[in-house]
Amino acid sequence: MVEYYKKALDTSREDDPARTLYLSDVGFVLIRRYEQRKMLQDLRDARKYLEMSIDCGTLNSLSQAQCRNNISLLLQMEYESTKRIAALDEAIKIQENIIQSLPQPGPTAQNRMFFRNLGTIYTTRFKATHVLTDIQKAIGNVSKALEPPEANPNRTLMLTELWTAFILEFERTGSLTGLDRAIDCFAEAVADDQPQNKHTRLLNLSDALLSRYERIRTEDDLERSIELSRHALEIATDLAIANKSNIIIALPKH
Repeated sequence: MVEYYKKALDTSREDDPARTLYLSDVGFVLIRRYEQRKMLQDLRDARKYLEMSIDCGTLNSLSQAQCRNNISLLLQMEYESTKRIAALDEAIKIQENIIQSLPQPGPTAQNRMFFRNLGTIYTTRFKATHVLTDIQKAIGNVSKALEPPEANPNRTLMLTELWTAFILEFERTGSLTGLDRAIDCFAEAVADDQPQNKHTRLLNLSDALLSRYERIRTEDDLERSIELSRHALEIATDLAIANKSNIIIALPKH
């Protein structure tokens, strides 16, 4: 399939308005092939074609940003394969440059993906390095991605990413502030109407409340944790989820 797209590219003229599209197509096909074969050379070649599509000069500013965002995603894929921190460092630099060059400063419905992606990379790097500022920057950027008031089809997923970052901050610092903020995120995610994985979101909120109960012994946290676990049990189809719910419901009060 790669050869087919390359042939379309090779037969196009340098001044062909569609050349940018042909270059991008080759890049994306190489990415799909990498996902199947896991050969790093495919990622490196994909990046080359995406960079060439930018160099054509026919993309508008938002399309250029989206293409650079894809290059950043390639670097994240490289890190997942090689665990090379330098790949994450470069991805962060690219993503920060994208945000700094946005024609409209601050998050909007059109550019929120760039803030979210930067937050995701910082979270990934924090898991490897445990540098506190990384998780704090992750929280800041995912929070910005959630700011625009327009409808956000990825809102629940972004809330999940944000509470994950808050929990990581709590585990790193032991500060209840991070746990409190995580609980607020969990509650928002549970309030969303999306039924997919709702039992998991209920259990995550239950876990966070139980963690806070174990620190400050507030009976309301324990009661809410048990109630949420019961609800998760009612809608769970996964045996492991059901077993976990039963364990929490059976916890004795202290």
